[in-house]
Amino acid sequence: MAIWRKIVLILQKYVESETNGNIRNLGSTARHQAD
Repeated sequence: MAIWRKIVLILQKYVESETNGNIRNLGSTARHQAD
């Protein structure tokens, strides 16, 4: 049982959700500024 592989998978999911959230935040702020 490779524990590090589980850690890597968790980190990947965390990074993906963080990037998606940042992209969403950037899009919403850009939209607000456009208004």
